[in-house]
Amino acid sequence: MASSRLSAVFSKLAVLLCFISPAVMAVADILTISLNRSSNPLEQSISGYAAGPYGWLEKTGIVMIGFTFLFIAVNALVAKNKKELNGLRLVGGLLVIVGIGF
Repeated sequence: MASSRLSAVFSKLAVLLCFISPAVMAVADILTISLNRSSNPLEQSISGYAAGPYGWLEKTGIVMIGFTFLFIAVNALVAKNKKELNGLRLVGGLLVIVGIGF
């Protein structure tokens, strides 16, 4: 019963984060680029702004994307579908690695 509730919570959070995280990342990128007027976004990669004076904005977006990967991974790992369980566990494990590495 508790596993079912946990699965439902992670499922809802994963869906919510899939919508919110890309928007947060885009807003963070736009703010970082606009606040760094001395930098040229055509010459510098977006990730390069993380080391700048407003790097916390870029890092916030990156962390949000990492959490999204983790929530999707947990959702895949707690799946109850026996037919596709091995594949979901593999995908869930890989997404955990990606989420932690992000």
